[in-house]
Amino acid sequence: CLLVPFLICEILLDGPRAFARKHVFPVTLRELRQRIQGELSQQEYKSTLASLQDAYEHEIIKWGRRRKWEKALGYLQEMKDYDFQPGVPAFSAAIRACCEKVKKWQTGLELLGEIKEREMVPDEEAFKWAMSGCAKDRAWKFSVDVLREMLGTGVRGRKKTFMEALNACRYGGLWQDAIDIIEVMEYTDLDPATEGFNKAMDACLVANEDDWFDVMEDKAASRGYEIEI
Repeated sequence: CLLVPFLICEILLDGPRAFARKHVFPVTLRELRQRIQGELSQQEYKSTLASLQDAYEHEIIKWGRRRKWEKALGYLQEMKDYDFQPGVPAFSAAIRACCEKVKKWQTGLELLGEIKEREMVPDEEAFKWAMSGCAKDRAWKFSVDVLREMLGTGVRGRKKTFMEALNACRYGGLWQDAIDIIEVMEYTDLDPATEGFNKAMDACLVANEDDWFDVMEDKAASRGYEIEI
């Protein structure tokens, strides 16, 4: 019968696919959590554990970007319950979730401290989101303190991060901090330009430090910047 060879070929070809469908390794967090509770060899357990940690990191980063702080923190806590060591990107994402849109900057600062407690160095993203969260709730001094903490860890920030700190100085009247930041920027070859000097001078105005306003104006002019008064 001509159908017999055809059927045999179908069975042979479909066999590996059927086996693969039956033995697909779990990849979702839910599947991995179920698998880790089952009977596994030592090698399977280690492999599943490593995949589970990666899956948790992925979920925290995903929900952090979506600004869902409760989900991000929930998965972070589950990682700790499994005695996993969350990486800096996971902590940074959780800080972002707490600070980008909601006023959970105190939690963001706690997470920042936890990174260091775990003997890791926070990345610039972690510091940046913590600064942003403080500033959004008008905690100007805390925002600037985060920048100082970042510099103390040896993380070299980008110009945008320094400008955010200068914004906090501007609205909070933190004129001394603003002048310090300008000096640090120039020392590290980050040009404050007109924008940076304007923010520092605004901080002097808010604090009624007219003499220092004049000092910063002269300093900016000596560098060829056009100041908006």
